[in-house]
Amino acid sequence: MGKLTDTDRKAVEDALRAGVLEPVDWPKMDLKDGAVVVLCGDGDQSESILDGLTPEVEKQCGTARIQLVALNGGGPCLSPTSPLSNLGEVLFNFLREAATTRKMRIIVETCSIPIHLAGYFMRVDMPLLFNIWGSVKLKRMRTVVLISHAPCGMAGMCMMSFVDLAVNLIKAKTFIKRVVKVFDRERLGLEAKVVFPCLVHVDYGDGRKELYHFKTGPGAEWLAQRTHQ
Repeated sequence: MGKLTDTDRKAVEDALRAGVLEPVDWPKMDLKDGAVVVLCGDGDQSESILDGLTPEVEKQCGTARIQLVALNGGGPCLSPTSPLSNLGEVLFNFLREAATTRKMRIIVETCSIPIHLAGYFMRVDMPLLFNIWGSVKLKRMRTVVLISHAPCGMAGMCMMSFVDLAVNLIKAKTFIKRVVKVFDRERLGLEAKVVFPCLVHVDYGDGRKELYHFKTGPGAEWLAQRTHQ
């Protein structure tokens, strides 16, 4: 299990001061039909995330109706520009560690560029998108919760900071809302439009874990200000 870095901790604290992260106002989240929950499969954090979400779904829906779509990296995997959206970084690390001889390791390291390129074309964002679409269509759920968490081991493997995760969570939401009208309520025969609230789970490393609402509009402004500092 990873540890929240000092840099990421300061970024989380800054986001809280700026009002970009805030406690989840559960009554404002429409969970009457349940929810499709897109999260990281992290076995050390998923229980904490679902412990916060499940009682609220049960309260509004009458049952704990949650359709899980789990993939290492969670919501930011849907961002087309995220290193998590493909196997570019992971494939190289995997093949290097899988090498059983020094010669094989040298070959992998020598072929670093073509391996990264091949990994880039091994997309994980599109299968993830198809699973979300199938869940909405089959289960007729109108709320798709996109979740990121920090620290995230898979993000760490791709050298992504908390700020990088925030950037790509916004891009993921933008992408999924614009994609080819597949989530149009009339096409899906839903009573209301599909919404994509974003949540961020933070493990502070001292036994304290918090689930926050990530406000993507103010979040984009906050991130823009940070890049100009």
